[in-house]
Amino acid sequence: MTMSVTPVKGQPGKFDICIWPTGNPKDRIRKRMEAKSRLDACRLEKELRDQLNLKKPGQHTIGGISESYLPWVDQHQSEKTAYDKHRMMLSQVLPFFRNMYPDYITPQIIEKFKTKRIAESGKVHRQINKELMLLSHLTKWAARKGLCCDPLPRFDYLPYKRPIPSTLSKPELLKFIGVMSPFYQALF
Repeated sequence: MTMSVTPVKGQPGKFDICIWPTGNPKDRIRKRMEAKSRLDACRLEKELRDQLNLKKPGQHTIGGISESYLPWVDQHQSEKTAYDKHRMMLSQVLPFFRNMYPDYITPQIIEKFKTKRIAESGKVHRQINKELMLLSHLTKWAARKGLCCDPLPRFDYLPYKRPIPSTLSKPELLKFIGVMSPFYQALF
């Protein structure tokens, strides 16, 4: 079963709720409903599923999904990548997202995570972006495995510009060349 809850463009407070009980687009059930927020629309989607006697396959929290995801990472990714993902997952991602269902994570929740992480660590935007990429990859993997229905909604990463490396000044460079043997001076 596949489903989605999407806001209707240009019509605030209206959401399209689509359910494909068999996974086939021809069997789609679509309802346009009014709701105060995306969370309320998700509640309406759950009520619609209950009325149709359909169970949602993605009733796994981020914590539950990570128990299957981390062994997969160990098998399919490099040792260094696996180490980094374990470290980020256990130290930052799980403490914040552990009990959340991936289908109900909104851009506002992701913004709260970014705000919390910036307050804790200062301006380490690159690390926070890596943690969000890990969460995004985890939900995409879970959606492919049927552990959740939708990957994360689109969100903006924090701005990050790689620092320019420092170089030797001209006097430092000449001093460096001056202490070399003639062979290495010519080579350099």
